[in-house]
Amino acid sequence: MKIRDDMTKKQKAEYIFTYYKWRILGVCAGVGLIFFLIVHFAFPDKEPLFSCALINQRIDYDRDDELELDFSNYSGIDLDRLDVDSDYNISYPGHEIEDANTGIFDKFFIKYSNGEYDAMITSVDFAGYCQQMGAEYTDISEYDTGNLPLYEENGISGIDITQTKIIDKLNISDGDKLLLVFPAEGKNHESCQKFLSYLFDM
Repeated sequence: MKIRDDMTKKQKAEYIFTYYKWRILGVCAGVGLIFFLIVHFAFPDKEPLFSCALINQRIDYDRDDELELDFSNYSGIDLDRLDVDSDYNISYPGHEIEDANTGIFDKFFIKYSNGEYDAMITSVDFAGYCQQMGAEYTDISEYDTGNLPLYEENGISGIDITQTKIIDKLNISDGDKLLLVFPAEGKNHESCQKFLSYLFDM
């Protein structure tokens, strides 16, 4: 069957769709794939210049976004290059969380081993557990900490943020001591220093 001159536009369209639809769909898929590859390789996602995980704290994305914005305004780091994430309710031996997502546990330690965290806000207990899993922390003496309260015990080196003003921004109500530590695998040391300056300038 061929397209005839006496066919209506609707009949011609139906003919083309019936006999050529798979070719048309194939061409569209090919064009879409090419477009995706061009965008993906020409405009790759930029890695964060500062990534901070809030461990076993109340998950609050609005608070996380506000902290990113405030730190961006202070540091001059582009907002799109900051990542503060509280989606880390992690169950571990001695600290069991009901209905905890085991996938979060795996996600955290995979990203940790890949050096994707520049900083962590966590309890002393979890910082110690990470040590047992092989984690190491940057010696806080490598940074200018101003008058921030230091925590240096049992190989854990960081800032006791429970005694700093950021605790109000985090809106944390429990009385556990919270630390800011910098994983040794982290990459953005300059941004870590800016975050410390942000803390002691509050």
